[in-house]
Amino acid sequence: MYDNIFSTFIQNYLFEICLIVGILLFLGAFFKVKFLCDPKYKPNLHCYSIFERRLIFLFLGTVLSATSSLAIILELI
Repeated sequence: MYDNIFSTFIQNYLFEICLIVGILLFLGAFFKVKFLCDPKYKPNLHCYSIFERRLIFLFLGTVLSATSSLAIILELI
């Protein structure tokens, strides 16, 4: 029952959800949110420094928000 509700919601608002997630990733990396940039109890993340993880999340947030906003604009045309 709930699978149908969630899947239709995600199908209808996919670009808006991607835009919100991209903005949250960008702001989280920009303001050094601890759970995003410096996770604890992750043994395989020692190869990246905090600065490198911030750059990855900044880039990911920028790309995700830019492509979803472009898709929203193209959907309106």
